[in-house]
Amino acid sequence: MSWRKETITAAQLDEYDIAVIGGGINGACLFDLLCRRGYRTILLEKGDFAGGTSQASAMMIWGGLLYLRNLDIPSVISFSRSRDQMIRNMTEWIAPRRFRFLPAEKGLLSRGPILSAMYLYWFLGGCNRKRPALEPRFPEQEQLIHQCPGLLFEEGMLR
Repeated sequence: MSWRKETITAAQLDEYDIAVIGGGINGACLFDLLCRRGYRTILLEKGDFAGGTSQASAMMIWGGLLYLRNLDIPSVISFSRSRDQMIRNMTEWIAPRRFRFLPAEKGLLSRGPILSAMYLYWFLGGCNRKRPALEPRFPEQEQLIHQCPGLLFEEGMLR
């Protein structure tokens, strides 16, 4: 029997104080908080952990960078706090990791606007992650047609 089926069978035989529906960043943080407070808690997710999130392919635990595009500041602040709480409290599952963004030569996705947005994102996240930085040189740069500097930012990453 697979681990998933064994877990589902075992969960059906037990009783819980609280069921958290959804294993996205908020559901996972709520689950962690309730477990730490002594509640018998079950997390119900239709797929794999964080499998339905917009960042599932990268396995990132992010602070809502895409919400900044729509100026949804409250969501960015809330998601950033949740991300940082998970990085602090779930060290066996999540670790900080730097990511590289390659800006366009011109326009809204060029270095100036993107670096400014990353600094705003970092600030809204409470300055808890490493400061965004310009990366003048990186190993893969020679393979790029447009050899621009990279922009580094930090998020959480599932181990």
